[in-house]
Amino acid sequence: MSSHGRGIALTLLICAIPWLSACAQKPALPPIPAGLVDAAVVPGFGAIRQWGDAAGVIGASAWHDGDELSPPAPPSGLREPLNILAISGGGSNGSFALGLLTGLTAAGSRPHFHVVTGVSVGALVAPFAFLGPQYDGALRDLFFTLSSSNIIVQRPLLVAYFTNSLASAQPLASLISTAVDDSMMRAIAEEHRKGRRLFIGTTHVYAGRHVVWDIGAIAGSGRPEALDLIHRVLLASAAVPILLPPVYCEVEAGGRRYQEMHVDGGITREAFVGPPGLDWTAAAHVLGTAKSTHFYVIRNGRERAEYMVMPPSILALGQHAMHQLSQSLGIADLHRIYLRAQQEQAAFHAAWIGNDFAAPWSDWYDSGYMQALFEYGYAKAVKGEAWHSLPPR
Repeated sequence: MSSHGRGIALTLLICAIPWLSACAQKPALPPIPAGLVDAAVVPGFGAIRQWGDAAGVIGASAWHDGDELSPPAPPSGLREPLNILAISGGGSNGSFALGLLTGLTAAGSRPHFHVVTGVSVGALVAPFAFLGPQYDGALRDLFFTLSSSNIIVQRPLLVAYFTNSLASAQPLASLISTAVDDSMMRAIAEEHRKGRRLFIGTTHVYAGRHVVWDIGAIAGSGRPEALDLIHRVLLASAAVPILLPPVYCEVEAGGRRYQEMHVDGGITREAFVGPPGLDWTAAAHVLGTAKSTHFYVIRNGRERAEYMVMPPSILALGQHAMHQLSQSLGIADLHRIYLRAQQEQAAFHAAWIGNDFAAPWSDWYDSGYMQALFEYGYAKAVKGEAWHSLPPR
């Protein structure tokens, strides 16, 4: 380029900087101060969330407030165990959970899950898994629209430099809003009233801590903004940092309004069976189950990281770094949940992508890869080869 051309380009760039800076999403409220972070609540809602690494309001009252809803207990010989399902993050590997769940349905071996939790892409699966096999078709329709061309709409690098992410969240936000509608929210609220629980995890960026949201409590709140809050929590849980923008949440503390920044729950927990302090005995009483507890974990990832060669670009290297973070945290969380199962005398069942799966992976939401992984998970479930009683290694 000639010096004249470079001069024109530089002039255009300087003129564009104010416009590009305006593209960055800036919240209207100030960030929550560190001294008030524990006291912050979502205005108009009650006990709908707590920290995922400390005892809190959900763990203390999740079932105690609903004892009056306890159904008549069936004869002890007919009671099913208390079944908890945790669905991890993993990007396009989330199609493994989809294949596994639909395969269990087809085989007639799918447990009735009383508690379902989800993180990141697992947060998108969790509401459908919570509502049961009748939502398998809707879940499959949702997942196979999650291709890079539909969801990851990359911004021009110059624009991305002045904003908070490499891609826009609007396509994913629209997909979530369409898939999780008012009728689905009412169904979740009805199951919540029966004593079942649906928990979603996000990461509180400022505090650097995991947050557990009680989606059923939000759905059953009767608040006009409940559906929008559910959409925002699901979007936040799936918002991979750098790739997608953070989600801001308006909170109240000390008589003033502030904002929190939330991103992918997988940054702090790849999978969890519930917030600390949950009383499984109270859950069994309210739900009329046996006192035996079973932890099921679907790890949307492999036992060991696969070998990958990627171009030396910011986007490719950033994607690979997040993939490796998910891999390491995912294995650690399987061991963490196994330890909790031992402490609480619960049976442990875990599923993950085995070394016998070898389809090539090229992008975050590669439709060909996702289809192959769906079929793999489906076949494992149908053959009765899905669950392991010990974590990897």
